[in-house]
Amino acid sequence: MRTHRREASLVDSALVRTPANKPPHGDATARPLVWIVDDSPLEAEAVRRALAAEFETEIFPDGSAVLERSVDSPPPDVLVLDWVMPGVSGIDVCRFLRSERDQLPVLLLTVHKDKEHLAEGLGAGANDFLSKPFSPLELTARVRALVATRRMHEIAERAERERAEAQRLRADAAEERVRLGELFLGVIGHDLRSPLAAITMAATALVVRPGDADTKKLAEGIRSTSRRMGEMIATLLDVTRLRLGGGLQVHPTSNDLRQMCRQLVDELTTAFPGRQIHFDATEEPIHLDFDLPRMGQVLSNLVSNALLHGDPNTPVRIDVGREPGEVRLRVTNHGAPIPPLLVAHLFDPFRRGPSPNAGPGGLGLGLYITQQIVAAHGGSIEVSSGEVTVFTVRLPA
Repeated sequence: MRTHRREASLVDSALVRTPANKPPHGDATARPLVWIVDDSPLEAEAVRRALAAEFETEIFPDGSAVLERSVDSPPPDVLVLDWVMPGVSGIDVCRFLRSERDQLPVLLLTVHKDKEHLAEGLGAGANDFLSKPFSPLELTARVRALVATRRMHEIAERAERERAEAQRLRADAAEERVRLGELFLGVIGHDLRSPLAAITMAATALVVRPGDADTKKLAEGIRSTSRRMGEMIATLLDVTRLRLGGGLQVHPTSNDLRQMCRQLVDELTTAFPGRQIHFDATEEPIHLDFDLPRMGQVLSNLVSNALLHGDPNTPVRIDVGREPGEVRLRVTNHGAPIPPLLVAHLFDPFRRGPSPNAGPGGLGLGLYITQQIVAAHGGSIEVSSGEVTVFTVRLPA
């Protein structure tokens, strides 16, 4: 039990050691706020007087009062808390506030001096403790240190928030730049199609019109280049639609996959004279629902990729067949293996693999578009590379 004599002694001690009141530094409203919780009015007043020169203070008569206030009020800068109080003790208050306000600094005032009690207080979440009777100078110094620690936490948290916000803004800006760039590509690609079609038609007219061989050869070169440009524009438009969230549209109809492969092999053999393309398949038709032009684009991309990056002295092999629940299309070539680091990003847009056979003009979009077409059909594509490089497309049967 506390006695009035003991309370008076503590207050007298505090008053004797309390330095003369000093004017607040700067605006008083900006001074740190300290909540003082003590069931003894005399001891609470002693703490208030000790801190009055530097801090704003508010006194609470017991643990219940401060807990009630903490529910709907911003936290103080420091909580000075008496350990021994009737009802809700200082330890109880400390535990509760620590679970709700992890960064609130707590200074425990206690008559306990043994290590077990001090360990219990620190374990409950107190940041510091001070034994009674206390020195006002030491009390002020400890509260000041806790305020400084709180300020450093706030500065660090604010810096982290600002860093995260700056990172988010940079990411948003980068995303917007990509979006605008892709939109620009789409608009340019769309606007180029009409004049390019006119060039192609004019070149075709020169090819079929009677005339000298040199003119026809030049016109055929213009037509071939125009077609290639048309393919690049179509690819850019596909990528723009994909990256802007429009998706890649496919229109499946019933087709024979084996027949499609055979026709494309004949066309590619003509387009790549001197290269060998072997096609292995059963003689029976492989009927499947797929978008014929899009799936032809898949095979053309994979075979062209194999011819470009593979060993020119060995054939590229294409095989197609049925497996349980699916149809498998496979393109195989010999040559240097694809580096493992590149394999992980092989289907990323604007990614071109190194190759001694690679020429200028590629956009690095062929495999990206290929993957998107296969995915639009509900299928998958995978690659393995070692002694041979194999691209495998699987489509639901």
